Amino acid sequence: MRINQLLNNLPKIKIYKSHYRDSKLTLYGLIPLNGARYPHCKVYSKQIHDPYERHLNDLSILEYSVHLILRTRKFKCANNGCPRKVFSE
Repeated sequence: MRINQLLNNLPKIKIYKSHYRDSKLTLYGLIPLNGARYPHCKVYSKQIHDPYERHLNDLSILEYSVHLILRTRKFKCANNGCPRKVFSE
């Protein structure tokens, strides 16, 4: 199985860059959606509060150790009555 076949199966994540060095595969990804729904009150928001990166190490894929750098965002909840004003996607 090729690495590209494995990467295409990541749900909701778009891999926009990758590189391999010293037996380590580094993947750069993002969630290509305009907004997110807060799980508590179920209100959809497009208002970005803060973008940031998450760095995740995973088990090996084939013979490569994997490091995923995921661009994620925090959103402001669009529900004025919601006790939580900011949430992560």
